[in-house]
Amino acid sequence: NILEIIHYLNYETMIFDEEQKILLVEKNASATAVSLAIPAQQSVSAEGVYDCDAMPQAGKCVVAAAESTMQAQFSNLASVVEFHVFTSAEANVGKKIKSLAFNASSAICGEFVYDITAEELVAIEGYEGMSVVTALEVPQVIGSSLETATVVPMVVAPGTYRGKVVVTFEDDSLYEYDVVND
Repeated sequence: NILEIIHYLNYETMIFDEEQKILLVEKNASATAVSLAIPAQQSVSAEGVYDCDAMPQAGKCVVAAAESTMQAQFSNLASVVEFHVFTSAEANVGKKIKSLAFNASSAICGEFVYDITAEELVAIEGYEGMSVVTALEVPQVIGSSLETATVVPMVVAPGTYRGKVVVTFEDDSLYEYDVVND
C-alpha cells in the first residue's frame, strides 16, 4: 500500500488539525519547520515541460471515514516561468540550446522552512539563491521568431524580477539578454 512505500522511502505523512492538512516529510521533521527547496540546478526532458521535482508543494487531505477514502489537494509554493527564446542573429540561427540560466537581482531559489500548521498557505521566504540553471536533456534548436521560439521553463520563487538570461549552446557559445520588469 502507499503508506508502506512512503515509510520505506524514509518519509512519513503528517496530518494536522481538523482540516486534515498533509505533507510528506522526512521522518522526525517538525510540523512548524518543514525544510523545502527550489533547486538552483533544474533539468527538463522535453520543451515546455518544467522540472516537477523542483516544485515544492503543501496541501491538505480530506478524509471521508465513512467511505474509507482520502483526497489530497496540493498547492504549489513556487512559480513556473517560461522563457521564450529566439534570435534573428545570423551567428545563432540553427544552434541548439543546452541550458538557460537566469541570474536575478534578488533571491529566486534555495532552501526555506515552511509551517504546515498555518491556517492558510502562506508565501515562502528565507531562500537566498539568486541564480537558477535549467539544463535541456535534449538540446533544442533556437527559434528564429516569437512564433517559433524555444520554450524553456524554470521553477522560481514567486515575485517580480530583473536580471540577466544566459543561454548556452551545444558549442558552449553564449547568448545573453536582460530582463526588466518596467
